[in-house]
Amino acid sequence: EEHIAVFTSATPIGIAAALTLEVRDGRALQFAGVMHNSALNTFRRTPTEIRLFTFNNVAHLTEPALRTFR
Repeated sequence: EEHIAVFTSATPIGIAAALTLEVRDGRALQFAGVMHNSALNTFRRTPTEIRLFTFNNVAHLTEPALRTFR
């Protein structure tokens, strides 16, 4: 098993999340539009697919003022 960290902007994460949920139209960008800055998102790989496990997690931002949007 491997753990890989990827740091990127909201758009690639939103598109990846949409693909894992089989959202294949213009709604994919809506995922990016609701992302918090520095949100944690987890994808898990199985032998046959990649699944979205957590999305837009900001539990590490304990101060509400730090929870800003892109």
